[in-house]
Amino acid sequence: MPNSEERKTPISYTLESGEIRNRMPEKSDQINQIGLSEEELQKVRNGPYWRPVRYSCFALFWIIWLVMFAGAILIVVFAPKK
Repeated sequence: MPNSEERKTPISYTLESGEIRNRMPEKSDQINQIGLSEEELQKVRNGPYWRPVRYSCFALFWIIWLVMFAGAILIVVFAPKK
């Protein structure tokens, strides 16, 4: 597998046994970074916008999960018996 210029594809090694092993580039090997760095993320992590969004998504997940669980129980309870 050829290695691209941006080093986004795994580097392939051929061992003496003929086995090929793939290795993803280490963080220090990566040239282009995608997304925020850790310092940039720390600045916005507990911002006035993202904290309520995170808590709302967390609460919405558990509400939907409980409703589906209750629905599964109700399907079993009200299923016609033979």
